[in-house]
Amino acid sequence: AGHCFAMRGSLAALFSCACLIVLVAGENPYASDPEMVNRVFSTSVFKRVENWAVEGYFLPHETLRRDFFLANRILQGKFDPQTPWHARDFYNWYKFELLMIHGHHKAEEDHFFPAIVRNAKGITLPERLTADHGELLKILDSITILEPEFEKAKAPEKLKELGELLKTRWNQLTQMMQEHLDEEENILIPVIKSSFTQESYDVMVQQLISDFDPWELIWELPAFLSWFHQWCNAATGCPPDAYEAFRSKIPAPLLFATENFMLPRWEDAIKTLHGIETGIETPYSRAPRPKELLGLGFLLLLVVLIFLTVQRAFRRLTSKPKVRTD
Repeated sequence: AGHCFAMRGSLAALFSCACLIVLVAGENPYASDPEMVNRVFSTSVFKRVENWAVEGYFLPHETLRRDFFLANRILQGKFDPQTPWHARDFYNWYKFELLMIHGHHKAEEDHFFPAIVRNAKGITLPERLTADHGELLKILDSITILEPEFEKAKAPEKLKELGELLKTRWNQLTQMMQEHLDEEENILIPVIKSSFTQESYDVMVQQLISDFDPWELIWELPAFLSWFHQWCNAATGCPPDAYEAFRSKIPAPLLFATENFMLPRWEDAIKTLHGIETGIETPYSRAPRPKELLGLGFLLLLVVLIFLTVQRAFRRLTSKPKVRTD
């Protein structure tokens, strides 16, 4: 809340109120899943948020690891390729995940890695950090092309074959992603700790956020915000105010768009995965959500207020001063 109300002026105050439509992401059906809550997925490099350098990696990497673990659990468990809506609902979620991974890789390659090299003098990062991204994308493409095959397939034998292919490729992707994330952490966390102070690193990150194309972040932020409360707890050593601290660094327009438009849709996609595990079909709907309608209402009100403010200012500038006659 402090982030929103830090802005001043009538227009900023109205936009601040719009930011508060969603204060907490609480519609992830896995928010209280015992296996997810009680497990720290960052395994080979660190187990806890030991310091500020580790904390910066927990957010994106723990989010990815949880997504991959969850999808793998579902595919190896309740997923039945001969149940028509299982593949459909998996791919409804997968499309969000695919965009998130693309956004994550683009942010690293175009912004984060160059900034580390620029600020940490004498450091050269291994080319394989970005080369791995290409290999991961090839596996993602091999998963993507299976969706139309599922849609066309009718014979049980063909559906079973496609199901096995999907499970195998996702398992391969999960293993490679885990190795890739571990390698990034092994290489970059020591570099960050030796080349930055917490203050200088925070300044660099804030500058990066301001330089990002919002579309590079808007696909990552919903999953970050939705999983944050689950992994950020005493067991991981995450500070209790970490969520609000992270949220306060997101530019207000981007936060508004994420929490009121993208986050509800991402959580609806997660619910489709949950339906596969529970056996309850939960079709993904593209109809407007209540939060989206409320958000649009605030935006409309903001536009009207801007128009009235500009109109008033224009009248003041163009009106002739009154001449006193006495």
